[in-house]
Amino acid sequence: MNHEPRTEPEHEPSTKNGEMRTTSLRWVYSPAMKRFFLVPLVLIAITIVVSAQSTQRGPAPGDWPLYSRNLAGARYSPLNEINTSNVANLAPAWSVRLTQPAAGRRGAGPAAAAEAAPTGRGAGAAGAPAAVQGRGGANDGLEASGSNPQATPIVVGGVMYLPTRGNQVLAIEAHTGKEVWRYLMPLGLETTARGVAYWAGDGKLAPRILLTAGPRLVALDAATGIPADGFALKQFREMTVDDWEPFIRLNLYGTLHCTRAVVDGMCERGWGRVVTVSSEAGRAGTALGISLYGASKAAAVGLSRHLAVELGPFGVTVNCVSLGVIERADGGGAGMAKGYPARRLGRPADVAAAIAYLTSDEAAWVTGQTLPVNGGIYTT
Repeated sequence: MNHEPRTEPEHEPSTKNGEMRTTSLRWVYSPAMKRFFLVPLVLIAITIVVSAQSTQRGPAPGDWPLYSRNLAGARYSPLNEINTSNVANLAPAWSVRLTQPAAGRRGAGPAAAAEAAPTGRGAGAAGAPAAVQGRGGANDGLEASGSNPQATPIVVGGVMYLPTRGNQVLAIEAHTGKEVWRYLMPLGLETTARGVAYWAGDGKLAPRILLTAGPRLVALDAATGIPADGFALKQFREMTVDDWEPFIRLNLYGTLHCTRAVVDGMCERGWGRVVTVSSEAGRAGTALGISLYGASKAAAVGLSRHLAVELGPFGVTVNCVSLGVIERADGGGAGMAKGYPARRLGRPADVAAAIAYLTSDEAAWVTGQTLPVNGGIYTT
């Protein structure tokens, strides 16, 4: 049996009558040839699988970088040194009080001022909160109305990160309990209820601690607790021109591009509904450091009013819904509900119902309007 691949011509080329005839080839192969090709293909497939698995490693031993530990949600302790034979020998290594003791409460112990403060990098004087790191941390030091009883710390590289006291983020050395840094949220904002997340960076940007606070996503430098550029709540005087652009691009240009993509078709059909989701930050001022966010939301509302006049003759209505604070799945910001006459935060169903009405046939005579969906926080 011939095990060598070869080509065989069906006929030889010729130039009979001055015409060139091409040669047709057949590929002849044997079982050995088949094995010759299959082996490299199998090796390539194995290499790809191994490479993919190598990029999906789980947390390092001792680390807990997410609230759920990993993307698979495996909420179990990676510590395997503790077992039935030695668990009775465990003893407390250190403790840090996460909430201020209430005066007169049983077991409260001495007043908060007498409490020994943790020591270490970023720690303040004894009996006082640690020094606030970075901009955006202006606060009176008072504990927020709620705390974080369900907070799950994350641990990365021997440092534990967690939200505490309802308005702070704390980094402490996991093996000693010494404070590394403490960040106080701006007055009026509360941290997420259950935990923070860790982002390892991309080689250009340093690792970040991510959390939600009210309507904002906050990123803190994992090593210092200083708010990362682009995420911090900033007073207008602290902002640069470069800080303005992300808000304008998202909230104004995003609205422009989305509307431009659909409005011609609506006018041609003689029917259309445009609803822009805005914010009460665009209708009322605050001192939280969200001036550019509010300005960009207000700009989108102004655009909608003009479009309502331009597009009305074509059967297209243009309106806005202006939202108060909407509740989150993790329970963060729940303490803000006390400021609302409705005594609760908004829910996704509240927003959906308002938009469903504005997009219905029943709302055909409603255009150029802004519908507040805000629990009564503003009544004008």
